[in-house]
Amino acid sequence: MHRTWAWGGVILAVVAATLMGAWWNSATAQSTPAVTLPVGVVNMVRVFNDCEQTTAIKDRLSAERAGLEAEANQRKEKIAAKEKELDAYHPDSPEWTKCSEEMLQLQTSANVWAKMEEARVARVEKHWVEKNYNDITDAVAAVAKEHGLALVLMREELDLDIPDANRLRLQIINRKVVYYDPQLDVTDAVLKKVNETFKVRGGVDSLR
Repeated sequence: MHRTWAWGGVILAVVAATLMGAWWNSATAQSTPAVTLPVGVVNMVRVFNDCEQTTAIKDRLSAERAGLEAEANQRKEKIAAKEKELDAYHPDSPEWTKCSEEMLQLQTSANVWAKMEEARVARVEKHWVEKNYNDITDAVAAVAKEHGLALVLMREELDLDIPDANRLRLQIINRKVVYYDPQLDVTDAVLKKVNETFKVRGGVDSLR
């Protein structure tokens, strides 16, 4: 009789311990909320290409290059005219020597001018690319704060139309985001913020 009671006590203890463990695991699971990381994604390439500031910068650089091309053509016409004048003189004449020196000066001046202007335009373009990037990252930060995001990752679209397998493989390797919920995409909000900031700053006039 005592032995039966002893075994019964052991069984009750095991059952109690099992129920207690199950209750503890359930209580722990309920008291520990699931961790949700506030993350967003943005298509920087699209923002760069589609924002109004990029369009304005491209238009300004195109107009400047067109002006430089017009001046380069004028310089070429002067050199061509001087060459034609040179052909009218005898090589042994003092006029030919003087005209030859003037043509050399025109050519040298044109070459130096072209290199200096090319370097200047490259510096201007670099400046505006940096400025555009800083404005976009500022917009990303502002949108992230508005949405309560702690992290915004850059996503890229694969260009499947490229014929080169190595370039496609490189695109795949360099991808930062493989999958994301579309609700995490803040690209439209960032693009809107960039355009609004550009307008407030003065739009095209702010590029001067």
